[in-house]
Amino acid sequence: MLEVHDLHAYGKSHILQRVDMYIDAGEVVSLLGRNGVGRSTTVKAIMGEVPPQGSIKFKDYNIAGLPSYRIARLGLGYVPENRDIFPGLTVRQNLMLGVKDPRRPGKWRLGGHAANVSKLRRARRYRRWCVLER
Repeated sequence: MLEVHDLHAYGKSHILQRVDMYIDAGEVVSLLGRNGVGRSTTVKAIMGEVPPQGSIKFKDYNIAGLPSYRIARLGLGYVPENRDIFPGLTVRQNLMLGVKDPRRPGKWRLGGHAANVSKLRRARRYRRWCVLER
């Protein structure tokens, strides 16, 4: 399903060198290591956030160098480890805001999440929250 071969990526230095991995459908994988060894850069390179060198295939489709939005449309996602959440929502509600029906092409929709949006609108610090629907 996801195959990475001879992946290299550069930041301020040559961070990733010759990374190889194969992840089959249904597998759960963790990247482990100390700070600065390239865990985040590996995922960012796969997702198109950092320019990669090497081969990256997802579902037998070459995704190396594609923009992030095109990779996401193929069904591969990235959840960064920062803390950018809506504090007035539950964990489940925060996660559900990112759900998109893969059978419906086009822009992201909030669809049945009107209750979550109304909670956000009530929160004073999110006055500029706006809901775009197709």
